[in-house]
Amino acid sequence: MVIKMEIGRAFLIRAPEDSELPKFVEDFAQKKRIEAGIINIIGTLKDTKLGYFNSEKGKYEEIEVHGMRELLSAMGNLSLKDNVPFAHIHAVLGDDRGNTMGGHLLYGKVFVAEIFILELKGEKLERRKEGSLYLWPSTPIH
Repeated sequence: MVIKMEIGRAFLIRAPEDSELPKFVEDFAQKKRIEAGIINIIGTLKDTKLGYFNSEKGKYEEIEVHGMRELLSAMGNLSLKDNVPFAHIHAVLGDDRGNTMGGHLLYGKVFVAEIFILELKGEKLERRKEGSLYLWPSTPIH
């Protein structure tokens, strides 16, 4: 699939402590009317839920991560789902011994989060349900 986009506005945001990270990003995008974008985040999270998609069950399996973890890298995108901004974020977390784990960021309580959002303008980027997943529509390459 190829979707032609242009670069729009760029935002650097520090999320408030104890906010819920994916929800904060989605609320910010709605307030600023961002319909598509690229997300990059670093910081520290407490009591996080990661997920991996179990294709046999057709759903995300949750991995609960208790306590404080360094958010070494989180990246993803913003699109529309049911006509509101949806943040699709994957994250890598590190513990105090340098061990890492990662997956789809389902939930994360912010200790510190520095967020970069690069807005993309162009064709509407909207997720639609295909089976058990919400995906962008497939389009042929021109």
